[in-house]
Amino acid sequence: MRLADYSSEVTVDQLDAALRAGGFEGVFHYTSGGFAQRLELPAVVAGIRERGWPQLAIDVPHLAQVDGAAAARAAIAYGYPAGARLALDVEAAEFDADPAGWRAAADRWCPAVRAAGLRPGVYGPDRALAACANWADWIWRARPDMCDPAGPGLAAGFFAGERVVQCGAALFAGVEMDINFSQFTVEGEMTADEHRWLEGLFNGWFQQQNELQALLAGQKALAAAVAAVQPIDVEQLAQDLEQHLPVSVDAGAVARAVVDLLASRLQAPAQAQAPPPA
Repeated sequence: MRLADYSSEVTVDQLDAALRAGGFEGVFHYTSGGFAQRLELPAVVAGIRERGWPQLAIDVPHLAQVDGAAAARAAIAYGYPAGARLALDVEAAEFDADPAGWRAAADRWCPAVRAAGLRPGVYGPDRALAACANWADWIWRARPDMCDPAGPGLAAGFFAGERVVQCGAALFAGVEMDINFSQFTVEGEMTADEHRWLEGLFNGWFQQQNELQALLAGQKALAAAVAAVQPIDVEQLAQDLEQHLPVSVDAGAVARAVVDLLASRLQAPAQAQAPPPA
């Protein structure tokens, strides 16, 4: 998925327009942390959710403020449901100032977030992820100009399939946004119209499956019936007919004519249903 994150002050309409202009499929919101440039307004998060956009949350604390339980409570207060993804933002300069401290803090933060019913992830440069993602469910790589989440820098099996990469930034409909790509799908709230459309699609598919199963069952029954039919012994039929036909009539010719007539009538329905030649 193509995901956006941003720090600009926006309205619901502005953010919605920017997400559409950038071809995004979901968005991160800053929901907690004293190191964040700004936390998004709950009304904007709720408004974007109502428009069907999949959402992830970000906690950006200073090292001394890392608190997974508090971060989870904040995200839940924003309306994030059970199973939503919440990222611990570990900035490069902050990590480099105390790698051991951030590792220990992340090791506490992730289990606390998971205990609250959310899915903990860690954001940062690869060196920070290697140290801080021990208890995470997913990772978010900060790798400018490398837009492949599975790109070099980390072992191939390290959170394979559970990666996001932040690789660029651009202006969309007047809003500055970071560009991210995820290996996984983020679910969003469906609007009523989307729900009805999906329900109709499912019902149509279900009906088609039933009709297909009925057709296949009919074809199997027909094939079984045809297989059970014994071939006509033309010579035996001719002998049986001889006692009922005048002596001057060729019983063999009559038997062959009967067989040909039966064959043509059996083939007629299939020929009638066959498509016209191209």
